[in-house]
Amino acid sequence: MAFSSNFLNVKISRKSHVIWDWNGTVLDDSDLCVEIVNEILLSQNLNTVSTKSYREQFEFPVRIYYDRLGLPSNGPLFDRFSQKFIKEYRKRWKKCRLQKDAIKTISFLYSSDIKQSILSAGKQEHVDSFVHHHELSVFFTLVSGTKDIYAEGKLETGKQHLIKLNVSPDDCLLIGDTTHDYEVAADLGIDCLLFTGGHHSAERLQATGAPVINSLSKVNSWLIGKNHRYLRANRRTWHGK
Repeated sequence: MAFSSNFLNVKISRKSHVIWDWNGTVLDDSDLCVEIVNEILLSQNLNTVSTKSYREQFEFPVRIYYDRLGLPSNGPLFDRFSQKFIKEYRKRWKKCRLQKDAIKTISFLYSSDIKQSILSAGKQEHVDSFVHHHELSVFFTLVSGTKDIYAEGKLETGKQHLIKLNVSPDDCLLIGDTTHDYEVAADLGIDCLLFTGGHHSAERLQATGAPVINSLSKVNSWLIGKNHRYLRANRRTWHGK
């Protein structure tokens, strides 16, 4: 793996562990999700959504988002649509690429002795297969997913994840692409950095008060110097939006 000299000459400090969200943060899959959601909506004669409106409305737990779209948010039909979404996603996810600069950033952190892990709201066995497919397993000390397909969120999974890591919250940085990632970080008492290239709009992310980046190439600067101090100053309790 080749790196530019300016990456190799940076000495990372302050944080010893980065917790990555997967969908939307490492994997660029928001367009695929919009595609499948629209197929479900069309099957019910409902209006489709644009990528822009998806990023403005998508929510965890996903049943809240379904309700906003006019789809069932519980019961047999909710189960059916959830299963359809996962079935179609599993068929097509390999066409999704990793986010730009994801491999370069993850590789750089690894070479700089920064430990890394993944915390996802996706089902455990699915996330494991995604990471393995992209040949990224070597970079992560732990991959944590959920027990089912319903995308209820990852608050409880996050608590177990931190216990398994056996690291201080002060030594961790969570990188995600949704307000739920900020909610999880606040619940765990760790700093959070939000990325605009995923499932929530920049405006929604900025409303949390957390620092926001538009490129994963900027992750390194948030682990050192003045940006680290900004992270600490802007951590606050999540009250929801």
